[in-house]
Amino acid sequence: MKKLSLPVTALALVAAPAFGQVELYNNGPMVTHPAQGSGGADVSMASLNPNVAGSNARWFADSPFEYYRVADDFTVPANENWTIQTIVVHAYETNAPPGSPGWSRAELRIFDGAGPEQGTQRGSTSTSTSWQWTNIYRVFNGTGNLLNTARAVNAITFDMGNLQLGPGTYWIDWRGFDGTAVWAPYVMDINPNNPNDPITRPGNARHKINNEGWIAMLRDNAATCELPFIINGTGGGGGYTCTITGVCPGQVNLAWSGAQPNRQQGILFARNTGNFTIQNGQCAGTQLGLGTNQLQLYNTIGTGSGSGNVNAQAGPGACGGFVQLIQVPGCQTSNVAQVP
Repeated sequence: MKKLSLPVTALALVAAPAFGQVELYNNGPMVTHPAQGSGGADVSMASLNPNVAGSNARWFADSPFEYYRVADDFTVPANENWTIQTIVVHAYETNAPPGSPGWSRAELRIFDGAGPEQGTQRGSTSTSTSWQWTNIYRVFNGTGNLLNTARAVNAITFDMGNLQLGPGTYWIDWRGFDGTAVWAPYVMDINPNNPNDPITRPGNARHKINNEGWIAMLRDNAATCELPFIINGTGGGGGYTCTITGVCPGQVNLAWSGAQPNRQQGILFARNTGNFTIQNGQCAGTQLGLGTNQLQLYNTIGTGSGSGNVNAQAGPGACGGFVQLIQVPGCQTSNVAQVP
């Protein structure tokens, strides 16, 4: 693999709209009454049955044996590989000002398998980067509650550090710390027959209470539900992947698949992973899974029929480094592969 002596700004040559961090998955809406709340805010109204605003997701510092977690699942489709940069969940603290709950931090984990804590833990973060008011108030059922401001729903954003997941089903579970309450609202659908009796979307969200194990959320209300959450990142171009095999230093083989046929792709190299964003050129705004340590464009090659491979000699400086592909036009990125 011949190294081209190009600075990072040369990424503009290979790097059409900017894709960058995109919404990979959205588990469902909350808003049932747009702009009908106090000050024109949106409202998420509970169903008549179950008339429940949220489920507890709080760890109690003053009583460490009393804690709750909530969980829900998502699926990475076949032939796709996701690089997850952030996950956003939603919660409120009753009577807290919008965007200013009393929480100290939050924690989120990802497991593969049939349920939370039933498979291999694939990722976790014990701090949230931010929480911000969503412009949504959660209220109990009834038009008389539309102007109630006691439950301002906040978005809690977790930095997942470019976690890479392949096809399969995964579970997120999370909880908040401290404050007076951490309540997780539900996915709500508008009822076309009666807008003031919204539908709590049925689903398989789960609730853990102390050490009692995971149960179906809203079990005691003879109902099921889904939790609203959003996954952001890059999808590897819908199956655009690369792998590196061989011995370093020495001959290595870079293979790719899932690319758009008859396009150009840049081979990018860095000593570390990260979230570098291309600043200019036709792919300005595209966020990579690479960091800035020795980040550079090695070469540009054709995608051929959409899959192919190339042999190259890798020097000692490449060993242990990371490679990512980006194709143009379209600015789609592959997963990040490590040089052996």
